[in-house]
Amino acid sequence: MFDKTFAVYLGKNSAELAAGFVVENGLFCALEIKGVESENRIRLVTEKIREALQNTTINSLPDLQSFAQKLIKKHDLFSLSCGYLYQFSIFVFSQNALVLLSQKGEIYRIAAGQQCLKGNFAPGDSFIFLTDALAQIKVTEQIKEIVVQEQRPKLVVEQLKKAIKLSQSGALLIVQTDQVESLPTHKQEAAPPLSSSSRFRLKPKIPLPPLKYIVGAVITLILLVVLFNTLSKVVQRRKVQAFQEKFTQLEQQYKQTKKHALTNPSSAAKQINELKKEINSLIDQYPQNKKQINPLAKQISGLQKTFGSAEINQAKLYFDLDLIDKKAKADYFDMTETSIALIDASRQKAYLIDLESKKQTTYSLKDLKQPKLITEAEGSLYVLDQNKGLWQLQEEKPKQLLKKDKEWKEIIDLKIFNQNLYLLDRSQDEIYKYTPIVDGYGSKTSYFQPDYSIDLNTAKNMAIDFSVYVLTDLRLWKYTGGSQTDFGLKQDLDLSKARRVYKNPSTNFLYLLDSSSARIIVLNEGGRLIKSVFNPKLKQAIYFGVSKDEKIIFLIGNKLYQLDKF
Repeated sequence: MFDKTFAVYLGKNSAELAAGFVVENGLFCALEIKGVESENRIRLVTEKIREALQNTTINSLPDLQSFAQKLIKKHDLFSLSCGYLYQFSIFVFSQNALVLLSQKGEIYRIAAGQQCLKGNFAPGDSFIFLTDALAQIKVTEQIKEIVVQEQRPKLVVEQLKKAIKLSQSGALLIVQTDQVESLPTHKQEAAPPLSSSSRFRLKPKIPLPPLKYIVGAVITLILLVVLFNTLSKVVQRRKVQAFQEKFTQLEQQYKQTKKHALTNPSSAAKQINELKKEINSLIDQYPQNKKQINPLAKQISGLQKTFGSAEINQAKLYFDLDLIDKKAKADYFDMTETSIALIDASRQKAYLIDLESKKQTTYSLKDLKQPKLITEAEGSLYVLDQNKGLWQLQEEKPKQLLKKDKEWKEIIDLKIFNQNLYLLDRSQDEIYKYTPIVDGYGSKTSYFQPDYSIDLNTAKNMAIDFSVYVLTDLRLWKYTGGSQTDFGLKQDLDLSKARRVYKNPSTNFLYLLDSSSARIIVLNEGGRLIKSVFNPKLKQAIYFGVSKDEKIIFLIGNKLYQLDKF
C-alpha cells in the first residue's frame, strides 16, 4: 500500500492572474486563472473544486478527463495540471500545463500542453505538477539533483525556490509516493523505466497465488490481524495527512489575506471571517491537534480585530492652507464641535476655520514665545505658551488668562469643557483643572479624586465630553468626576499603535487614529469595536477630529482632508 506527502509553491498573485492548488481524496491539482479580480476569485474556485470532488467518483482515466474538463469550463481555468492516485495507478491530465516524473534518478516529462495519460508508479516516485506560468522551467542538472536527492517534498520546494529564484506567478505542486506496511503479497511488477517517448502505460498486476491448504487457516488468521493493523495505520496516516493538507491551506490563505488586507480591507474582512469559521471547524474536527492550530488561530483573531468590521472610505480635500498663504502650514491641530484651530509656528499665526461655512480667521502669535497647544471654545481661540501660560487670542492683541505655573512639567494637551480648563501633564501624572473667574482662571486643582491618579508616562492625549478619556500606550482610561469608570475594551487592540483619541459630545462614539494601519477605529461608549474606517492617506495623519454629522477630518502637511459620513 502507498502513502503520499506533498509540498507546494504559490507565486505572487495579482488582480489579473492567480494560482492555487487542491490536494483532496487522492486528487492533486495545480491551477491558474486569468482575468478581472483573479486574486479574489482563486480561493473561491479551489473551494468549489473541493466541494465538487466530494460528489465525484474517479475510477478510470476517462473519469478524470471528464472531471477536469468540467472544471475548466465551469471556472474558466486557463491552466490545469492534475493527477489522481487510484490503487497502484496514476491518472494524469494537463491543459496549458506540465507534469514531470522523478523516478530512479531520472526526470521525465510525461504530460505537457493538453494531454491525458495513465500509468503505474513505484515507491519513491515523485510527480511535479506545474501551471503555465512556471511550465517553462528547464530541467538542468542542478534541478535534477535537487529533485532526486532531497527526501521530503517540502525541502525540494525550498531548494527549487533558491535554485530557480522563483518569484513570478504560478503554482508548483510536488507529490511523493511512499510505501507503508502492507499485506504479504507476491511482488508486483515494477513500472518500466520511462523515457521521453514512453506512453506511460499501466502494467497489469500479477494475481496472488493460492494459499497452501495445510497452513491456510493459520495464514488467514495472520493476514486478518496484519490487515486490521495495516488498515488502522493507513486510516491514521490519512487522517494526519488530511489535517496537514487543510492546515497548510489555511496558512497559505492567511498569508495572502494579510498581505493584501490594507489594499482591499473590505474584501479582507470577508475572507478573515471565513478563515475564522474554518479554523474553528478544524479545531472541532481535530482537537488532538489544537496545540499546533492555536498559534494560527491567534494570528487570524488578531487580523479579525483589525479588519473584522472594515469599511474603506474615499478622501477628498476639505481645506487647503494655500488659500490663506502659500507659506501657511499647520504644526498643531485641534477640532471642536464647531471649529478647527491651527498653530502655524513658523509664521507666528493661528487659524480658526468654521466647520460649516469654512470661513477662516487669522490671529497673530507674535506676542508669544513658544505657542504649543490650541483649542476653541465659544468662538474664541485659546493658546498655551510653554513659557508664558494661557492666552485668549483677540483681533488686536492676545489677552493673558493664566500665568505659567512652576509645577508644570510636560503639558501635552489642552481642553476647555463647560468653561472649565483642563491641562494634561504627562511628567507629573496629572490632569489640572481650572475653573473660570473674572478675566481668567483661578487656582488649579487635581482632576483626579484621591487614590484615583494613574501613570501617565506614555500618555498621548485626552478627549472630554462629560467624562475624560486618556490614551496611553497600554490602555484607554475613562474618568467621570475624577473617579475611574469601568471601561474595558471588548477587543484586544494594540493601543501602542494608536496616535490619538477623539470624542465629539454630539455623537455616541469614541474614535482612535491608528496611522500604522491607515484607519480610524470606531468604538461605542462601552468600549466595543464598531468598525474600522480605512484610507491610505491616514498613514500620514497625526491629528484628526470628527464632526457632529460624523465626517472625519484629518491634517496632512498644509492640507485638511475629509472622509465622508460613515
